[in-house]
Amino acid sequence: MRLPVSWLRDFVETDATPQKIADVLTSRGFTVDAIEPQRMPEKIVVGRIETLASHPDADKLQVSTVDAGGAGKLQIVTGARNVAVGDKVPIALVGSIVYTGAPGPNGEPETKAINKAKLRGVESNGMMASANELLLPGEFDDGILIMDADAPIGSEFWSTVRFGDAVLDVDVPSNRADCLSVIGLAREAAAGLGARFSEPSWGPGSGSTPSPIAVEIGDPGVCRRLVGQLFTGLRNRRAPLWMTLRLHAANLRSLDFLVDVSNYVQLETGQPLHFYDASLIKGGRIVARSSNEGERVVTLDGIERKL
Repeated sequence: MRLPVSWLRDFVETDATPQKIADVLTSRGFTVDAIEPQRMPEKIVVGRIETLASHPDADKLQVSTVDAGGAGKLQIVTGARNVAVGDKVPIALVGSIVYTGAPGPNGEPETKAINKAKLRGVESNGMMASANELLLPGEFDDGILIMDADAPIGSEFWSTVRFGDAVLDVDVPSNRADCLSVIGLAREAAAGLGARFSEPSWGPGSGSTPSPIAVEIGDPGVCRRLVGQLFTGLRNRRAPLWMTLRLHAANLRSLDFLVDVSNYVQLETGQPLHFYDASLIKGGRIVARSSNEGERVVTLDGIERKL
């Protein structure tokens, strides 16, 4: 299981290094096969684009004013075409060192320093950064990374996206299914470190809507417990950036808000779950059972399979 250390820290109050956490987990029977450090360029803050205009002397460049909070209002020249006024983006301040997205001669990621510069006669103080330039895990669209609308202006990038440290590759023994989750491993790490463990608080949702979908167990030998809950008024969209980064680090693709939430909760708690579109459930029933003789289904890869 791939475990982002930043995710584990949500539940364990510790400043222990990833190496120390890995040693503790290994000593408790959860062998850590690898520690993958996350390179975290410094001086990266959240900025909001306030103005955007064509460069007076270069067709492919734009001149922007960016509110970078405590770093002030910055004039930044960019060649990006996927940004607009009002977007919040990561800003590499002058003095930071980011990555080119390409490997260097020794195989390590190639870096570039951000300095004050004049681009075709216009001063530029910093740089809007892409996911590749920050070496973020996962697949992102080309161009500047567009952040969530609620990202605080001027905040430190890595704390805002709740990501960093490293990712641990942990072997979970077959007799410890309780630790096939972030919370399970966090509990073990807390015990080994002598640190405080904080379990997430769960609360009921507001209101109650009768469900038109019946949930049934057709074969107790297949499933002993099945619980359903109906959600209404949902709008599918992109999941928060912090969530997609953690999923990517755990080797799960980010697809959309609903799929990502279900995967995130499953990884965090170890509780299998799945979301269905209630309007597409034939007969208004979800039944857990064995397959019928000769029954076939088409799986997500488009292949028809005999059960």
